[in-house]
This record gives sequence, C-alpha cells and structure tokens, in this order.
Amino acid sequence: MQAPGVWRFELPLGGTFALESADQEWCVGTSEAVEVLEGQETVVWVDLVPSTALRVRVVSEPGDKALEGMRVHLSRSAWNPMTEAPSRGAHVATEVTGPDGVAVFDGVAADVALDILAGGRLEYEAVEVRGVLASANEVTLRLRKAWIRPLHVLDLTTGLPVPRAYVYANNTRVHEAIGCSLPAGASPAARVECFGYASIEGQTDEQGQVLLLDWEHANLVVIADGYARKRQVLRRSDPDWTVWLAPYGVIGGRVSDRTGAPVANASIQYIVDPVVEGLQPIEGTAQSDGMGLYRVELPDAVVEGIAGQCRATVRLAAEHPQAGRAEYYGFVPAAEECASELDVVLVPERELRIHVLPGAEWPAGAVVYGAFASSGLLDAHFMPDYGSRYRRVVLDADGTGIMEGVPLEGQGWFAVVSGENGKVLALCGPLDLADLDTEWSIRLPAAQELGALRLTVATPGSHVLTLQPYQGPTTGNRDPLAGVSVMRLRVEGQRDVTVENLLPGYYRARVDDAALESAAGIRGGLATDLGVIAIPSR
Repeated sequence: MQAPGVWRFELPLGGTFALESADQEWCVGTSEAVEVLEGQETVVWVDLVPSTALRVRVVSEPGDKALEGMRVHLSRSAWNPMTEAPSRGAHVATEVTGPDGVAVFDGVAADVALDILAGGRLEYEAVEVRGVLASANEVTLRLRKAWIRPLHVLDLTTGLPVPRAYVYANNTRVHEAIGCSLPAGASPAARVECFGYASIEGQTDEQGQVLLLDWEHANLVVIADGYARKRQVLRRSDPDWTVWLAPYGVIGGRVSDRTGAPVANASIQYIVDPVVEGLQPIEGTAQSDGMGLYRVELPDAVVEGIAGQCRATVRLAAEHPQAGRAEYYGFVPAAEECASELDVVLVPERELRIHVLPGAEWPAGAVVYGAFASSGLLDAHFMPDYGSRYRRVVLDADGTGIMEGVPLEGQGWFAVVSGENGKVLALCGPLDLADLDTEWSIRLPAAQELGALRLTVATPGSHVLTLQPYQGPTTGNRDPLAGVSVMRLRVEGQRDVTVENLLPGYYRARVDDAALESAAGIRGGLATDLGVIAIPSR
C-alpha cells in the first residue's frame, strides 16, 4: 500500500495479516488485523497518515552520558475508558541504541501517541514515558543507576562457599517487553530477561558469590550439584543476602522471626520418615546457632536408602520463648528435584475463642480445623502446601471452642466439620489473621445456600456411602473443599438416598468400594441426581 486509494489483495487462506505502507512518506495510522475466510471478500478501512522518524536518546542521570546497547521498546498508547488514562497498546518496534545512545525509528505515524520503554543493562533502571507524539522527532530518556548487591551461596554444614551454583531470580513487578543483557564482567554467565517479568540467571564464582539487582522483592531458586534445590524470597530490607544449601542427606535451614532476623537457641523437634521398607522413622531435637542455623545429619543407612529419591519426609516443630512457634513439613534432600523448604519463620501465637452460629445445621459437637501459613503466602485452598501448620478444636453444646496456637499474623483457612459424619459445614478463608480479634464468629450457611445429592441404591444389604470433596474441573486455584474431610453415611437396603445441606463444590461418591463413574458437582439451592447405583457382587 503506497498511497490513498482502493487496493485489492489476493491472500492465502488460513492466516491473519497486518497492513503496512510501503511508502516512507505514509504509514498506517489505525487498522485491525485481517483474517482471511474462504469464499468471502474482507473490506478493511485503513487510515494512512504522514510518517516521520523518531529519535530516542538514552543517557545516564546524572551526567547525560550516552548509553550504548540499551533496548528501546515502542508501542502505541491505548486509552483506557475505565481509568481515563492511557494503557499499554500494540507493539510497534524495538531498536538498540548505538554509540551515541540514540535509537532511530523510521516510518512512525507523526500524530499517533506512543509509549517508550528503555532499559537493558543490569546497572541501570528501566524508564518509561507515555503519550509521546512522534512529531516531536527526538525524545531523551534519562536512566538512573540501579542498585546491585551480592548474593552469597554457602554450604549449610561447613559454611564454605558453593562455587558454580546456578542462581535464578525474578521480579514480576518490573516493566515487561525489555530484553536485557548484563554488562561485561559483572557476573559470569549471567543475563537478564524481562519479558512479562524481570529475571536474572547467573552462576556463583569461586567465592560463592553472584551479583543481583537490589529488587524490593524477588523470588530465588538456587541449584548446585550434591545439594537440595533451594527456593527463597529476597527482600531489599534483608540485611544480608545469603543462601544456605543443605547437602543430600542433611536436613536443616535458617530460623528467623517475622522481621527476618535470625533466632538463636530455638528448639527444633523433627520426625524423619524414610518411606523405605526396612527403615524406621527417626525422631530427635536440634537447636539453632547464633546465626539462626540448624542442621541434622542423618545416619548413613538412611542416606543410602533414600539416595536418588524424593519421597522421604520430615516434620518440624520449632519454638522460641519470645519469637514464637512454627510447624513445617517437607522432603529430605536426596535428589536434584528435591526442594529444601525447611527455613523456619517463628510467629507469636494466641488463643482464639470461636463461636459457630447455627444455620441449616447445628454446630454442637462439630470440629473447627485451622490451617495457617506464617509466611503469609498461603494458597487459596484449605490444605496448603509446605510451610503451614494446623490446629483443631471441638465445639461444645453452644457451638463455642477455644483454639490454641493461632498465629498473630499471616493467613489461614478455617473449616467447620461435623463430628458425627465428617460433612463440611462451613469454610472460611483465606483470612488475614492480624484482623481477627480474640473472639470470632462463624455463621453456618442457610439451607438456600447449600445443595443436595440424590441417588438410588439398587443392591440389598448394608452399605456405606462416602462423599469426598476433590479438585473439580476448575481453573486457577484448587477447589477450597479439596482434601478438607470425607463424609460417611450408612445406607441400609435398597432405597432412595438424599444427602442435604452440602456446601457447593465437587464430590467423589462411593458406595462401599464402588466408585461412581461421574463425580457430583453440587450447586447452592439445587439437587444433583446421580441416578441408580448397583453394587457389583464380590
């Protein structure tokens, strides 16, 4: 397309095409992608506008020193009517600055608003400006020096540096779409990629050190031969960035308080289950040293028995009179894929008086379960992953109970479960524990908020109906009911069965040992019919 007018194109089927101008004096102002359909002629209106060249000059601040090798990303500004502000639009082009610090974009629409994002070197922060008109012809972006700090990787048992450890860190809060490169000599084999998030890959030197950006918050993974894979969160407020790697066959980590400070003289009780025939669980105690570190070397027979596997488990209970308590569960490092998640964060605890108010069900004799994550990173389901702790309390005749050991902060789920048959009566969470007073009330759902399940048992005799909540065909986080409890009901003879007042969610149903072919999805205010169930003869 070279000038205004009507143009006809013969295009192959099965593709999507964009229109551009071949004349340097004109460029496509606004148009949509063209999808070619068989047997149809597609008409597209295109605005051709005068084009121009835009020069983006990238310099350091202070000093206005030209920055070579910076990547400059150009995109069309898109107006967001919800916020009445520009939002990130379609990508136009990416260029790299030359020795004079200038990136040149030819054939840019002169009267179209553009967003410009510049970055690409570890030691400089990325900068973005929005709503720039190319008719300005030249724009100068000034980049400030970024803060860089070292990360040290050390052996948990010897305290010696771990060289040639692979280090990966990412920060999802950095602007996307800038591909970055590390300055020469900054760190061996390190690079930065910033597509959707900023990340750094590197390798420790002989002193166990690698350079990282001083991000406000970053997720870290460290891998080294002969050590458990370590995942850790880095924060700018941490006084020292050090990762302690546990060799295979060693359980251990760092004990800290909720501010991140190390806790010395914390008492740690542990139970290691090798999950290997012929090897019995091992129990013992350990104590954190002056740096908050604790370590337990397992017997040679256990190390040999679990070598190359990621099945042996460890449960920890750590306590300190002032810092608080924590309970953790994880795997014993014995293979490359085993992640060591045994750093312990102690949080002060308290008692919580819980009142459960009746709804469709009566709470007397019910059990309230609590699952807590002291790190505040509890996922949106009741049965959280490692780094969590559990509590339970049986309610009295008035639906009241006192739960001990509730953390003062972090997040948690609470589930109210029938003490008679295991039915889940209510589910609350995730909740911010710091927002709870010393007394807290839970209202059980009313009948109209709950669903029902119907089926017919066609086989004589005495049967047991089991309903187990599970992860249904949902997207995103796990179903909150998954893994909370298993409900059991006895069914006598051939009869119609109705289970009322079920929380909405997905359930697997069994009659005796026979699993039903289709799971039941329960919805509030509705009854789900599973039909006739015949039990196979044994």
